[in-house]
Amino acid sequence: LQCHGPSGLGAAGDDGRVGGVVNSEFYQSDDPAQQALAEEWAHFRIVYGVPPEPISNDEIRMPAFGTELNVEEINELVYM
Repeated sequence: LQCHGPSGLGAAGDDGRVGGVVNSEFYQSDDPAQQALAEEWAHFRIVYGVPPEPISNDEIRMPAFGTELNVEEINELVYM
């Protein structure tokens, strides 16, 4: 919520968030195969985050939460 915002628009919204857009067609497909791919992608990003680029030290990247959250919490975030 802090990074992606209540609407899931992240930095694309107008409320100063820094996260990427998670409220998109990619994450909300009616196609079961596409939905499974989106869930797998979200799970991976929550667990491992997005590593910083070696060239840019000031860029904000998603941290890894794999050691801070348990499996149930991660699954709940993916579902949300």
